[in-house]
Amino acid sequence: MSNHRYHYIECGLPNVWLENGFEIRETPYGEGVSIHDVDGLNRAIGLALSEGTAPLTEAEFRFLRLEMDMSQKALGRLLGKDEQSISLYERSGNIPDLVDRAVRQFYLEYCHVDGKFRDLMDRFVALDNQIQDLERELSFMETPSGWEPKAA
Repeated sequence: MSNHRYHYIECGLPNVWLENGFEIRETPYGEGVSIHDVDGLNRAIGLALSEGTAPLTEAEFRFLRLEMDMSQKALGRLLGKDEQSISLYERSGNIPDLVDRAVRQFYLEYCHVDGKFRDLMDRFVALDNQIQDLERELSFMETPSGWEPKAA
């Protein structure tokens, strides 16, 4: 156990410090840090952000989205926004109040593993993954009547 605090920048947030729950080890490549229960730590960070009162920063907004395992497109679909709007919020930090509150509530609901909202979000993620898979590869075949998409 270390007597020092650790600046946990790996989470994508500039202001997270760990008081304990980590070990600094020497590796062949220099110092390395081992954090105990990273998933639990990230959940605690997400809950603190969701229950906070200060407006979310662009990094905090992105952190919550990523912790919910959602693409910008999937979150946009859930919020009734387009992917570019979500990208803009994550770059500029100019997040509308209603979007800020909705994302906080989505995260709180997401943390209730047996909740209906969690099931809905999981379906959004699965649908988004299917759409991304479809968007990645289009396969065509030349037929006597010309080029046609290859049947799945």
